[in-house]
Amino acid sequence: MCDHTTGSTAPERQWVNVYEVSLAYGGPEEGGWYYDIGTPLASVPFQTDTERSEIEAHLRRMYPDIGKKSTRHRVNGPSDIELSVEDHMGESYPTTRPHYE
Repeated sequence: MCDHTTGSTAPERQWVNVYEVSLAYGGPEEGGWYYDIGTPLASVPFQTDTERSEIEAHLRRMYPDIGKKSTRHRVNGPSDIELSVEDHMGESYPTTRPHYE
């Protein structure tokens, strides 16, 4: 995005995303394998570092468990809440079920 008055390039929009991350069973190969499933809980756009800091602080108040690692080692066990700064709005992941190689 170009600012035509100054000729400078404006920063691209980024997003502060909050995800609930849980464990899913992948299959029985090699004694069983698992993978993470992320579900977006919040997604807020920003363009400046100041905005990002304010948004992160607000989201940490809304989701006080951000960054507190559970003992996520069971499919029906507790989930983690993770904050991530990304170039896109929060999306569920993975988009396709992984396969064992």
